[in-house]
Amino acid sequence: MLFELFPRSPFAPVLATFLWAALIGLCAWLAVFKTPVFNVFHEFALNNALTGMLNTCFVFFIAFMAADSFQGYNNARNLLINENNSVNRLLATPVDSPVVSKRIHEQVVKYLQNVTDNEWGRNFNKSADPSVDDALNDLTMIINTQRAGCLETQKNSCTDAAAASNVLRQLDELRQARDSRLAIGARGGDPFRYYLSMFMALNAAISLILLMIRNRRAATIALTMYCTSLWVIFMIVILHSNPYVGLKAIQPDPLEKTLKSLQREANDAGQSAHRLLR
Repeated sequence: MLFELFPRSPFAPVLATFLWAALIGLCAWLAVFKTPVFNVFHEFALNNALTGMLNTCFVFFIAFMAADSFQGYNNARNLLINENNSVNRLLATPVDSPVVSKRIHEQVVKYLQNVTDNEWGRNFNKSADPSVDDALNDLTMIINTQRAGCLETQKNSCTDAAAASNVLRQLDELRQARDSRLAIGARGGDPFRYYLSMFMALNAAISLILLMIRNRRAATIALTMYCTSLWVIFMIVILHSNPYVGLKAIQPDPLEKTLKSLQREANDAGQSAHRLLR
């Protein structure tokens, strides 16, 4: 929809939904008062039951959209926590070699940097970044290489089966959390349900005006109040429809905090090694 053309603007959903509500009100007012289609209702009053039925249909449809949007938003928040927990569990999984542990930490830093900068910051989680795939593949290759060393005589480059299995399991959980995050980010671009909701809101707006067709001023005031409510309803739904865009966008704060902690540890280790060399 319109707001997705400007993903970096936090107010794009607010402005887009305002335009939707204004357009619905304008089309309803012009259809009733500037076309002869509804002139018959000057003589025959519209049944209130029809207006209530149309509004009820719209309420049910917008409730379905809201439930789906809120569920996706909550799932996105939970997936962020799960992804960060998977990273921490991967870092906490013990391995036999300090060299292997250092290499794992380096690849995890690479993973976090590219997730926060590219997938989250640039792609808004709508598509995967190849550098993140490279980091995950490198982590898998490190463990597989170390496990293969057990079949040779180089015991100093060997990781036992239990440790390797634990690391690979944590990697699988991290991949799953990331894939779920990207799936949620990619599903926010379906405009069909928005078109249906706008069409049903237009029908409800027309039926509201037809109840007051003999008094144009009263109809205009009622329509303005109705469209204002439409704006608020649409805005609440849209702000939660894509968890990674808009004013309510979820930020990768836990991942960034973990990344900064790893970078700080690496800097402290580098400074300690430099002091020892001096």
